[in-house]
Amino acid sequence: LDETCLAPLLEQNNPLAHKGTHGHLGLMAGSVGKTGAGLLSALGAIHMGVGLCTWLVSKEIMDVVSGKIPEVMTAAYQLPQSCFLESKEAQLLVELLQDKEAWVIGPGISTEPAMEILLWYLLEQGTCPVVLDADALNHLAKTDSNKLEVKLKLIGKSRNLIITPHP
Repeated sequence: LDETCLAPLLEQNNPLAHKGTHGHLGLMAGSVGKTGAGLLSALGAIHMGVGLCTWLVSKEIMDVVSGKIPEVMTAAYQLPQSCFLESKEAQLLVELLQDKEAWVIGPGISTEPAMEILLWYLLEQGTCPVVLDADALNHLAKTDSNKLEVKLKLIGKSRNLIITPHP
């Protein structure tokens, strides 16, 4: 990287811009015992200049994190039970996916097996770019490598898929 690569990132904002001008990020992060991962991710998004950030958190930690960062909106989800795909919960998640320019999924999310169902559902339903990080990668690592490659290729054809480097 040199100055020419970074220059576009350092340009002054339009003085008539507003929060809607700078994108809407969906963030799925944090869980019981890992609320800090979500808080740091939400703060990072705000400090980097995202206009709107909706933080999707498990219902178990909503009371703990709601209002910690006043400029971040929150929405709650519950880990899927049986018949998840036909549930109101699944429909609400699809609606949340609709108006975002990008998603970050994974920092500190639950490692419960039910989260893997939810993760694949979000990846298959959305169309915007998505960054997979941390515990999202732990869930992907549990998937058979042949199935994983096929699924990620299919998902990557309809959206930009960014996987952060981890061991």
